[in-house]
Amino acid sequence: MRSLISLLVLLLFACRDVELSPDSPPDVYVSGAMGNKPVYWKNGVAVELESETEWSSANAIEVVNSDVFVVIQETYSTGKWLKNDVSNPLEGNGFPLYPSSIAISGNDVYVGGAIYVTNTYTKAKATIWKNGKAVSLTEGSDVAIIYSIAISDGDVYGAGWENYSAPVATYWKNGVAHTLASAESKYSIASAVFVDHGDVYVSGYERADSANFVAKYWKNGNAVNLTNGSNSANASDIFISGNDIYVSGAENFENARLPVYWINGERIVLPKPNSSPAETYKIRVHNNDVYVLGVSGEEQRPLLWKNNVLVAPFDGTTITNSDPLLATGAYDLFVDGN
Repeated sequence: MRSLISLLVLLLFACRDVELSPDSPPDVYVSGAMGNKPVYWKNGVAVELESETEWSSANAIEVVNSDVFVVIQETYSTGKWLKNDVSNPLEGNGFPLYPSSIAISGNDVYVGGAIYVTNTYTKAKATIWKNGKAVSLTEGSDVAIIYSIAISDGDVYGAGWENYSAPVATYWKNGVAHTLASAESKYSIASAVFVDHGDVYVSGYERADSANFVAKYWKNGNAVNLTNGSNSANASDIFISGNDIYVSGAENFENARLPVYWINGERIVLPKPNSSPAETYKIRVHNNDVYVLGVSGEEQRPLLWKNNVLVAPFDGTTITNSDPLLATGAYDLFVDGN
């Protein structure tokens, strides 16, 4: 009996230890390019990816059950997606293609982007690849590009724009186009799409008669302005967490380009490592922690903020002229748990 009591006491304290232990931090993935080669970083440690072309980049990344999926663009004319180390080609037509984004649903891998139909980049089909097979959403008589995709309840969403001479912000649901631009719009872009409980959120920016772009998002097609047009601004990504709406972007202020994001419309200016212009590309939220990916300067040095604080090695201060991060682009962010 004494042994049984001792065992129960030990189990009790063991359970208490488990309950009181803090959550382990998530793994943070950044995809991009380093030295003209595709790469992703896991918690700041670079993982170089195989590429046989002169130039290539890792444009998008997602992680499911420890499997790492990466979209790679190669020398503008070819593309592929990787599952761990296994390469899978994206169907093309011999002209340039642009794979921009990725979403996983069950055993299916979706990649969003565009397939050009000329080498002049003046005509392109908005395209979603499913398991490598291309499904074009437009005919290719003009330019149409998808920057972001999402899968929700079996429906496939893409956000981007169409019309080369005067871009029109558009999102597609199962191949059907929905125009977001206002009647007064002269130029508009949809940068990202996020679906939450049936509501479709799209980030982007638009310009009417004013010379300045207005950062905004649309909820089910209804526009919400994040800026008033006094300064040019853009919205690059959108993420919904609970009842909060997070939008990343950038805004010009007194001849400076500032990296910013908004929470429910309230602007937060992020710190920069130096006086170079900077902007943000992606935003994610995990356990109330806010992660933002961006770049700084003409060199496109990658920057990563967690709760408004720059995180090494993507803090812009540890990079020297000989550091390979100097010749880097950062394009996508995934926080394991999202």
